[in-house]
Amino acid sequence: MPREREYDDRHFEDLAKSLAEGNRPYLDTNEAEEFIDYLLGKERRDEALAASDYAVSLHQNDSGLLIQRATILVEYRRLEEARNILQYVSPLEQRNPDLHIAWGDLHVQDGDVIKGLECYDEAVACEPEDSDSYFETLLMIASRLNRDDQWQYVFKYVDQYLNKKPHDPDILFERAYAEEKCGEDAKCMETYLEMLQFNPFSDMAWYNYALVCTRNSLFENANQAFTRAIALAPDFADAYCNYGNMWASWEKYDKAIEQYAQYVSRAKGTDTFDASVYELMGDCLFNWGVSEREILEKDEKNTIPGFYYVALTPDVRKLFGNAIEFYKLCIDNKYNESRAWMQIADTTSLLGDNKKGLELMDKAIKLEPTIPGVYYMKSALYEREGDNQKTLQVLLEGISYDINAVRPWLEVTKLIFKMPTEEGQDQLYNFRQVKSRFPAEPSIVLAEAFMIYLIEKDDNLAYRMIESVKKQYPESFCDAYEDTDFYNMMQDKPFNELI
Repeated sequence: MPREREYDDRHFEDLAKSLAEGNRPYLDTNEAEEFIDYLLGKERRDEALAASDYAVSLHQNDSGLLIQRATILVEYRRLEEARNILQYVSPLEQRNPDLHIAWGDLHVQDGDVIKGLECYDEAVACEPEDSDSYFETLLMIASRLNRDDQWQYVFKYVDQYLNKKPHDPDILFERAYAEEKCGEDAKCMETYLEMLQFNPFSDMAWYNYALVCTRNSLFENANQAFTRAIALAPDFADAYCNYGNMWASWEKYDKAIEQYAQYVSRAKGTDTFDASVYELMGDCLFNWGVSEREILEKDEKNTIPGFYYVALTPDVRKLFGNAIEFYKLCIDNKYNESRAWMQIADTTSLLGDNKKGLELMDKAIKLEPTIPGVYYMKSALYEREGDNQKTLQVLLEGISYDINAVRPWLEVTKLIFKMPTEEGQDQLYNFRQVKSRFPAEPSIVLAEAFMIYLIEKDDNLAYRMIESVKKQYPESFCDAYEDTDFYNMMQDKPFNELI
């Protein structure tokens, strides 16, 4: 259990440095336990394990140090070593709640959660009710269950605590975290707000609340929460990255990039730096450029005759150019290189050089030759050139690695449908020729039904085919329903009866 500190942080830091240098200073049992607690509180678990090894070598039979060591060993999944220690000290420490918590941790890690909960209950029973240690034990158990992804069991201990001590911010934090992990976002946000009324200076609570708000598109609330979290912890690099994600979700790309840059300035060069931020920045610039391009596309006088391009303004070209530079940084940092090349290829195409874009796509395919997405993107580039045959060829190559995917099959259908033929029957024949190269799958049945609908051959047959797939493979039907053209078909009779 947490104990009163007799030593300050400077003493413990000097002690950690001395041990790291190979010295072997004498530690009494209280000093050793406090030192290990200090290291654990700082998330320096490797140092805590080493300090525990050393402390036990000095005091081989001290129950407190042995229980503390067993607890650390459980975290490292060295369960048999921990079990041996706990079996040794158990006859002597039955009234020690730390012993039962250590056993609870071990059983939970070993997969016997019910036995673990029984041990946690024994730990609570060891404490005088309403004492400080009683509440500390409940809080510790709730925290451990959250740590070990056993969120559904947290609420029992939270309720025991709050029945005696309402509105305590520490236990409310554990409840909010468990509610979030259990998918109860509305309750979670309420709990975080209740907690923050009693402890408005918790940067982690503001940060977690901001994340939940972002996920639920409550961007104004998320913005305020991120602002407060960062004000309380200005060096918390991850907060800036997720703040950027919030702005990106809100499609405010300039603000997103500002926050990503703040993350880079704080985290670059550290062990925790995540190069995925370069992809996020590239995606922001790309999406920003696409949104600006769509505005230009609506103005017909900006359209270049005979092709899909629009006349890009210097600002839009700059956005796309900067996006390419950040995707190159992904490649330099060995992060998601295939996607980076794919995005560079797509962006290069949008800048007007489709031939070079196709060449760059081959770099992505070379890195991940069995990933369907790279073929789908390459088919999109061929489609921009109006080369239907190559579009179909590459699209089918991607499908060969993912024949269950519904949306690509619908694209095949639409592509074949718009190819010049003498009559609809030829289009249906061509589709069935393509279909014959693949095993029967619900995705292909839906695509064939869509083709039958498009050529107005037999709506009743198409209806029966879709109805059968929906009953047997509802996930495939839902995927198809996300396609705009398939969705529009489902609004017509008789298909709307299936919605």
